[in-house]
Amino acid sequence: MYGQCQCSVTVVLPQESAAQQERACERRQASGMMAGITENQVEDASLAWLIGLGYAVLHGPDIGSEGPTPECGSYGEMLLAGRFRKALVRLNPNLPVETMEDMLRRVRQAETPSLIEENRRLHRYLIEGVPIQDHFIVGA
Repeated sequence: MYGQCQCSVTVVLPQESAAQQERACERRQASGMMAGITENQVEDASLAWLIGLGYAVLHGPDIGSEGPTPECGSYGEMLLAGRFRKALVRLNPNLPVETMEDMLRRVRQAETPSLIEENRRLHRYLIEGVPIQDHFIVGA
């Protein structure tokens, strides 16, 4: 469940604590203890930081399935597979295609129903790499 507080960044909360979070937000608003930071300000600052690091920022509808330069089949896709494949080739030029496809499959496929555990798993992949089994080319 998402917190509905308009006084700060919307965060994903455990279902049982969403009401408690909303009450805490109302108390902070009533007491004047708000920091005054909005979700838009956080997003703008984050995007400026990423641009400063050399990242390109693209507008979602432009790369969406019906946009002028589609990069995904639907908005439900969380991974831009084409960009991921290009990065795999750039970072691992000597890996067989089968191994790279296995890596893509492992990143795309959830291993647990827990969002927190899935985030930890993907973070581990970013830090330690995606565990793979070697695919050998017969006759090579």
